[in-house]
Amino acid sequence: TILPDITRDSVIQLCKSEGIKVEERNLAIDEVINAFENGKLDEAFGSGTAAVITPVGLLGYKGREYTINDFKVGKLTQKLYDTITGIQWGHMEDKFGWIQKATKD
Repeated sequence: TILPDITRDSVIQLCKSEGIKVEERNLAIDEVINAFENGKLDEAFGSGTAAVITPVGLLGYKGREYTINDFKVGKLTQKLYDTITGIQWGHMEDKFGWIQKATKD
């Protein structure tokens, strides 16, 4: 199940701002396996509040294991992680209005 959350929304906004096509739809595992077998699955990641962005290095299905990107962090995964954490820590400009100052009221 994919739950809507801030990190997921941030990833989508970042991708769109970089001109990366974003498509939200149900995805059958057979489609993922076919992409892997045809050399079209370059990298995979998950996102969430605690982990921010985490690469997926291994996919298991029907007794088989599929190693994704030799267990390495992909370029897009790293860029998304670096950008989100850079904005969170104030090392990068927040072009999206995500950061809000806390006040003592």
